[in-house]
Amino acid sequence: MTTTEIIVQRLKSLPASAQREVLDFVEFLQSHRQEHTARKDEVAWSAFSLDSRYSKEDFARPGQEIYERDIAG
Repeated sequence: MTTTEIIVQRLKSLPASAQREVLDFVEFLQSHRQEHTARKDEVAWSAFSLDSRYSKEDFARPGQEIYERDIAG
């Protein structure tokens, strides 16, 4: 039996109120997973943006150089 089949089998044996709790939990898990994926995409985009804007040399010389270049245009 697959995991899905076991879940369905056990779910059918629960009263309707408990089935609703299981549904609420599944919806919570789906929402949490979507939020996590969105955050991962946001972090990846931020890293891409930084990589596109600054060179490795910029990060090798910490200090005012990056700031001064950015405000100069």
